[in-house]
Formats: sequence, structure tokens, C-alpha cells
Amino acid sequence: AGYGKDLDDIGRFVKAKKISGVLFNAGDIHRNEYKEQRNGNWPYPVKQITSSGISRDNWMRPFAMVSVNTKLNDPEITAYFYGADSKDKETTWSNQPNTICSQIEGTNRYLESRCTETIRLSQLQA
Repeated sequence: AGYGKDLDDIGRFVKAKKISGVLFNAGDIHRNEYKEQRNGNWPYPVKQITSSGISRDNWMRPFAMVSVNTKLNDPEITAYFYGADSKDKETTWSNQPNTICSQIEGTNRYLESRCTETIRLSQLQA
């Protein structure tokens, strides 16, 4: 039950109705995160962008900027994740555009808070 069953149920519906372009946007984990997983009930990999930077517990105070380009032959959405550069109250935030979120191995909260990920509509075809 719970999250896994819901994901399975949604995937079966997406597959049965041949719905393309489903992308999850989440929050409430007090950090940035990009997730991609395969699920046999889905016609394509499940992709999720998470950004919930309002947190007193995370010194990186992460946030994301999202760019959507529908004018391309293969429309895309790019998430630019940002993290604070220091624990100081007055700081700057940075993104590392050449650090691709889906290529980060293991758990690296520092890189996850500053990575970039582009998702194309062709990757979400039913």
C-alpha cells in the first residue's frame, strides 16, 4: 500500500490511456532532488523534480528554477537546482550547470543541491 501502490496505479492508467509527458514535481523534503526510476507499470521511466528550500535545518537553503521550452521540435523542461554557498546569513547561491543530476552516483546532497537536469518530451512517450 501507500506510495508504491499509488505509483503502480497511476502508471497503469498512464499506460492504458497512452498519456505522454507525465512528470512529477514534489516538495516537503527540505532539499533539492532529481529522481528517475523504472516501473513495469509505466510506459517510460518515472521522473521527479523535488525542490523545497524553506527549511531552517538545511544550511544550503536550496531552491530550483525551472525553464520550459515548447518551441523546440522536442520540447524540454530544465531544472536548475541552487544551494547556498556558505552557512552565513548573508550568502550567494550557485548552480553547477555541467553537473547533471541523473549522473550523480550515490547520495551527494551537496551536488544534488546544485545540479541541472533537462527532460525532453521524447523521453516521456507512452
